Amino acid sequence: MASSIKKAPPPSAVPPPRTLDVQRFAESRGPELESIHSIVSTRSNGDYRVRRNKRRRTNSHEDRASKGGRGSRRKMRRRSSANGGASPAREKAAAKEKVSRIIRRRREPRENPEVGFCRSGDGTRRLRTHLWHAKRFEMAKLWGFYLPLSLHGSV
Repeated sequence: MASSIKKAPPPSAVPPPRTLDVQRFAESRGPELESIHSIVSTRSNGDYRVRRNKRRRTNSHEDRASKGGRGSRRKMRRRSSANGGASPAREKAAAKEKVSRIIRRRREPRENPEVGFCRSGDGTRRLRTHLWHAKRFEMAKLWGFYLPLSLHGSV
């Protein structure tokens, strides 16, 4: 019975405005905006670390927001392409550099297709689970595939 009774909204409830007057909003939030501006302007060198007495963890001094990360790499690439690219000598040196471990690991899933098989030079196909099995079993070429044969040292 109580659920069938509808309550009317209280007369003091005013619906939210359809438009926002930015000037009036900024004036009403003046002290807050000034305090934020003073904090940001004093840290103009990009040092946004938390003060030592405010830290939750002892070593939480690395601030991810102030680090460049991948975005800065992208910007550097854009700059180098805008400048006409690097010199040929620098490009050769970059080609000789060892590829980082992260990038090598990022490539692994691409070399392991979900559909179909990888083929080696002689045409032998590898299962999708080849790497997992190769770490744990002796692998043998049978029927055009690399297949797990037995545990290491048991044959």
